[in-house]
Amino acid sequence: MRSTINQRMIERAVRGATKAGSPPSSIECHPDGKIILCFGGFHPVQEDLLDREMEQWRRNNADN
Repeated sequence: MRSTINQRMIERAVRGATKAGSPPSSIECHPDGKIILCFGGFHPVQEDLLDREMEQWRRNNADN
């Protein structure tokens, strides 16, 4: 079942977490309507992994 996530829902979630004294470091929104707030700590970012892989590929294929 697909649920529509709008900006107001995200703002409410962030405002509530911030009022509780723990502002989120990042937010994930899923097509099923789930909003996940991430707090502190390290979590891998997909873009960083892809950037590293692309840079390694460029170094390996620079001579071609």
